[in-house]
Amino acid sequence: MTNEEKLVKFLNNKFQNSKTNEVSVNRHELPEIGLTEQEVIQSIYLLNEDNLLDITQKSVHDDLSIFWKLSLKSSCVHYFENKTKERNARIKEWVWWGVTTLISVGALVVAIIAL
Repeated sequence: MTNEEKLVKFLNNKFQNSKTNEVSVNRHELPEIGLTEQEVIQSIYLLNEDNLLDITQKSVHDDLSIFWKLSLKSSCVHYFENKTKERNARIKEWVWWGVTTLISVGALVVAIIAL
């Protein structure tokens, strides 16, 4: 599991107990997340760039000395569900490709033998 996925899991757990899509992260929660302060901040910025969340309030020093308020988007809340759906779609695509390729090769072998 990547650092971003660890943070998404933590944020989604906090979201389940929240009445809004805004959650906060502070320095005291680092042991629960399992990441260092720098890793959490980098992950927040990466998730922001990937359009999974918005940063609504942060420390001016880019540290977790005060809590960061983050607004989760639907793609963040459903991140793991979407990841599973994408993986299953890829598997289905590979199986479909494999079956059609085997049928084509089988037909070619039969055609060569018939000659």
